[in-house]
Amino acid sequence: MQRLQTEMAPKDLDALREMPADDLGMLHFGLGMFIRNQFGLNQGNDKLADSAAPDSFMRDPDTVSGKIVEALWKRLRSGA
Repeated sequence: MQRLQTEMAPKDLDALREMPADDLGMLHFGLGMFIRNQFGLNQGNDKLADSAAPDSFMRDPDTVSGKIVEALWKRLRSGA
């Protein structure tokens, strides 16, 4: 998560922080695709998939990147 935060521009982190939860799905082809490509989810990064979605029976790259976006959003909103 920390690596992702350092790679994102501060203005993008601010925009994500202010985004309503219902709008996070709109990030699928932007931030979600960046996560899938940058962190190897499309190439089978099972370690990250297991970490991001441990309780999910769906561990496909799309689902995992969505879980990561949501986790980052929650982290930003909590002030961590």
